[in-house]
Amino acid sequence: MVKKNTKSKSSKTASNADIKKMIDSAVQKYYLKNDFKSFGESLHEALLARNMSISTLASESKISRMQIYNILNGKKEPKASTLFSIFKTLGIKIKIV
Repeated sequence: MVKKNTKSKSSKTASNADIKKMIDSAVQKYYLKNDFKSFGESLHEALLARNMSISTLASESKISRMQIYNILNGKKEPKASTLFSIFKTLGIKIKIV
């Protein structure tokens, strides 16, 4: 289970390329396998790599903390608009092909 305000203690943040790989992995798990729990775990790794708390993500993406918490724990299937808002807040550009 993901803690509500988990923050990485690392002083170095991951590069955009590293975050992009994490997000790509999360999206593949979500869309190809309908694996919401693994998707949430991958998304949580991206949050930690950005040294961003769930509260900060919620505030900056304008999505409720509870909704983000449920997504991270695989309890809720996010809408595409929610995902785009999360990705934008994490600084990740998504191309639709």
